This record gives sequence, C-alpha cells and structure tokens, in this order.
Amino acid sequence: MTCGLDHTRQPVDGRPMHGRLHALPARVEAHGEAWEGRSPILFCEGTIRQWRQGHENLSLRRRIEAPIGETTLTISDSLRNEGR
Repeated sequence: MTCGLDHTRQPVDGRPMHGRLHALPARVEAHGEAWEGRSPILFCEGTIRQWRQGHENLSLRRRIEAPIGETTLTISDSLRNEGR
C-alpha cells in the first residue's frame, strides 16, 4: 500500500501511520494482458474498502500496468466516498 485514506505522515489520535487501509483485505477484480495499442501491457486491477459504521465508507480502485519488455510501471488510483 502506498498510503492510507485517513491521513498521511505520523500516527495521529491513536490511529496507525497512514490509517487502517494497509491492514484491510483487497479484492483482485481483473488481471491479464492487453495487446491492442502501441505496446502490449500486463495489468492488474483491484478494490479495497475502508468502512466504519457511522463514519467513512471509502473505496479505492487501483490499476497497475507494466508494458511488456519495459522497465516502467503505471499506477492509477480512483477513490470514491460512498458514505454520507
């Protein structure tokens, strides 16, 4: 996990560093290869949800792409507040 959804930097108010997200399970929703486009890529997509009753309901969707034969990675995140 690159960071949490609550806060960044040092632990605050008894919360762990970067929040609780790093200790929650994620769901892999897609993986494979894509051959269309300029260069083929390997990819993986997943979602992780941080939820507390009466508080936050946050959903982070992440896609990681790696061009085949290259030495780079692309990470794309989408965050939704599905709470109140």
